[in-house]
Amino acid sequence: MKVGFLLTLSGSVLGINCLIIGQCWWGVLLVGWFLALLFCHFRTQFWRGILTFIICGGYFACNELQWRQVRMEKQAQTQKLISHAEWYQIKAGYLRGYGFTKAGLGIKITGPVDRDIADKLRANQGNIELVVIGRLNKLVAASNRYGFDEANYWRIRNVTHQMKLDQVSLIYSKKGGLDRLLWLIRDIHYQLTKWFETMPGILSDYGQTLLLGHVPENFYQNNMEISTLGLVHLFSISGYQVTLLKRVWGRIARLFYLVREERLIIGQGIIFMLGVFAGEAHALVRAVVSGIVENWCELHWINLHKKDVFGLSLMVSLLLKPTLLLQLGGQLSFLLAWGLIWQKTGSATRTSFLLAILISPIIIWHTYSWTPISIIVNCFAIPIFSRVVIPLTVIGTIARIFDVKALVMLTNDLLGYGQLLLQIIAKFAGKIIFGQPPIALVFAALIVGSFLLIKVRRLYFGLLVLIGLLAYSYQRLLPIGHVTFFDVGQGDATLIHRPYEGVILIDVGGKLQFGNRRRYQRNFDVEQMLKYLHAKGIDCLDHVVLTHRDFDHVGNFTDLAKQIRIKNIYIPAGMSWQKSYQGQRVHEVQAPQERVFGDFLYPFQIGTGRNEDSLVVRLQVGPQTLLAMGDLDRRGELAIKSAYPNLQANIIKLGHHGSKTSSARTFIRAIKPKIGVISAGFENRYGHPHLETLRTAKQARLKLFSTANHGMIEYNWLGNFTWWEVKLSGSDTRYNKGRTWTK
Repeated sequence: MKVGFLLTLSGSVLGINCLIIGQCWWGVLLVGWFLALLFCHFRTQFWRGILTFIICGGYFACNELQWRQVRMEKQAQTQKLISHAEWYQIKAGYLRGYGFTKAGLGIKITGPVDRDIADKLRANQGNIELVVIGRLNKLVAASNRYGFDEANYWRIRNVTHQMKLDQVSLIYSKKGGLDRLLWLIRDIHYQLTKWFETMPGILSDYGQTLLLGHVPENFYQNNMEISTLGLVHLFSISGYQVTLLKRVWGRIARLFYLVREERLIIGQGIIFMLGVFAGEAHALVRAVVSGIVENWCELHWINLHKKDVFGLSLMVSLLLKPTLLLQLGGQLSFLLAWGLIWQKTGSATRTSFLLAILISPIIIWHTYSWTPISIIVNCFAIPIFSRVVIPLTVIGTIARIFDVKALVMLTNDLLGYGQLLLQIIAKFAGKIIFGQPPIALVFAALIVGSFLLIKVRRLYFGLLVLIGLLAYSYQRLLPIGHVTFFDVGQGDATLIHRPYEGVILIDVGGKLQFGNRRRYQRNFDVEQMLKYLHAKGIDCLDHVVLTHRDFDHVGNFTDLAKQIRIKNIYIPAGMSWQKSYQGQRVHEVQAPQERVFGDFLYPFQIGTGRNEDSLVVRLQVGPQTLLAMGDLDRRGELAIKSAYPNLQANIIKLGHHGSKTSSARTFIRAIKPKIGVISAGFENRYGHPHLETLRTAKQARLKLFSTANHGMIEYNWLGNFTWWEVKLSGSDTRYNKGRTWTK
């Protein structure tokens, strides 16, 4: 076989995987390019490659069709699920987890359970069979652009459905079966996870993550410095652990005088069992497959160049886990392996430096930001990690086995000092918000980075700097304006981004939480807003308008203000100040009042920040005019109509989430809007939007968008050309993407 054939073929398989599984249009370009290379350089093996390509593409297509054929049941049904203690949690009598039917259907389950059943579930230490009753439904897709996509998250774990439990009627331990050995390995993994949880904090987290491939809950949220400094690839069980395992086994095999063939054959089984043992560590798939293929080469079962070993590993890994490249861990695993293929001999620091440059475009693509010092940190972190962090974790684990408490605490403290150092570096690192660059620039950076690994030249560094400047400028120089209505549930948050004129945010949303739950719970709404802002290259809010004091409009302000700079805050005159406003430029507004970014039309009097005191803002957004009503009631609307008899607006953000207490017919008729937007929570307890508001909109021939149905709503303009985009549309508006175009 000609050197490079499998590598080139794997490029075409990668392209079809990106096209079918990842739904990325540029997968077509990869397919076309690599098939052309196959035809030009491997003509004698071309048709063999085409056949392999067709088989892989068909397999991916079947996988995608199976995932899309999701059943929805109108009535409750009974399902028998096999689950495991690692796959579920019980908190305050509420069950969250997942399981699989005998047919292999993966179902996420949530709901309250009886106390005796909850006790049985807590006592379970292995696999278990549940008989559950509930309505089968689709998993929830991301309702905000760039937000967390629950459907994709669970798809990676082969879970396609969800069920809200009405009843868990029977539970018993499942024993026996053909896959008993696999369940035994899973049981051992679970027991070890529980054992590590008894260790001191940092040692426990590192032991679970690095030795078991199990990431503790909120690990990355509690260790933000790992993401900030680009060290995510280190804190996952992958190629390093496989290499370490092979070395340890090699030394043990020599002690027992095993011949080379015996050592390699048994070694394959050990590597395979590692893959089964750390089943949730998807980044390990490449390392396991690659390790087994390399053993085959050493046994002379196959004769492949290291480039073709990579290509074969890529194809086999994608066939085993078609969704492997949907997550950052899988992408980094293959990218680092790709870099090591081309890296010539050199110092560990030099290799780490070049690999850190290589993975930077992927990190920027996913996080929309980059910390320059992360390259320097990676240079020292990788060797320190392999020579200090992992050995300390192993030493602490062994000390825990033999109950040497002093040594356990010492290793935990040393790891803690290292973590503290990372936190200090991350605090002063200076994160640069890039925005999401075009995919063409990402590929260009990856290609130049690969050439840099082959030969270090100033030209390549110069090209990387140029690509970085273009990526940084891309979102900032785009002449496209946006009005974005975030889906924050039963609340309001509207972003106005006019090219070269600053950024305005009207309300910030908020969900009321109580006691300790509020104190320790992550603020997903703020996280999703920040992701969107960062993806658009926004690192500062010029104007934040808080229309009134209701928590569903201002509740997220404290968390948001901690993470992004705010220049000006506007509140209705008389509204009480929050502690989080301190240090900000706060403007109390009483209408009529004109500002650089728009006109305040209401309130006319000093109030206390209630619904009837809501700020009403009129803004020019491209060729259209937007009127944002806050939670203003009908009485206030009629006051505006009387004060501004010639007021008109093309787009209206309907008041009070579409409540019947707002959107008076005479007011809507007077301002003559063409499009209305309602911000309300999906299946909210208030019944918003109310039927009366919908009738008013229909009579006014108003085209309506609602975050309850469409998720995030975006109005865009380029010159006089305008278009609307919604995150969810189609027959099931909680699932599909779509666009509505206007001109």
